[in-house]
Amino acid sequence: MLTIENLSVRYGKKEVLSAVSTHIEKERITAIVGKNGSGKSTLLSCLTGTVAYTGSIQLNGTPLQTLPPKERAKKISLMPQLLPDTALTVQQLALLGRSAYLGFAGRYSNADTAAVANALQLAQMESFADRSVQKLSGGERQRAFLAMLLAQDTPLMAFDEPTAHLDTTAAAAFENCLRMLVQKEKKTVLVVSHDLSAAANLADTILCLHEGRLVFAGTTKKFTDSQTAESIFGVRKTFFTDSDGCQRVLYYR
Repeated sequence: MLTIENLSVRYGKKEVLSAVSTHIEKERITAIVGKNGSGKSTLLSCLTGTVAYTGSIQLNGTPLQTLPPKERAKKISLMPQLLPDTALTVQQLALLGRSAYLGFAGRYSNADTAAVANALQLAQMESFADRSVQKLSGGERQRAFLAMLLAQDTPLMAFDEPTAHLDTTAAAAFENCLRMLVQKEKKTVLVVSHDLSAAANLADTILCLHEGRLVFAGTTKKFTDSQTAESIFGVRKTFFTDSDGCQRVLYYR
């Protein structure tokens, strides 16, 4: 799906990412974890073309640098950590996700309208279509922007700390949405997370960055079985079985 080779980013004299190489498998949830300043968000910015880098990022064999912005927007969508304030309705926001598909006349087609209707349904925001985004709760606001990404209809969807400002119930609901995207919509999901426990219990694969370098890339089980989190974050872990009979991990100090 996505192959990254020798990816490096500099901000002035500071090297933020250093020779990162990895592969993102399709139809999986991959979590990127690391301390603040480790380069997690910068990595996502490289995917969307908002940060200059050296090295190579290829999507299904095509270098991202060769794709015009509109074509890239049809391949990769991103929900930033800080969502912009907007007075748009939920439906109007979702329509923005179709911008890359507009023709020369700049008019929305029947296909655009159908894509937005499907996106609102998948994000469970149909009943909020005419409501201003400013009047939504935190969880509803996240799902409104999720609807915009769904309308964009990209195979790879990236999220930067999507549950950082949500309560436990809203965060769990949003994580269930991400699982649905992979299982039912066959999307590939990339999530930056500061919460080790949430990342390990959500993702199929973990990438761990430390001081701009990739120090772990592998299955979640290999990550939780290793001592990577303990050595990088100074945490401990315990395993438990939840009410559905699934084994979970909890990282704590």
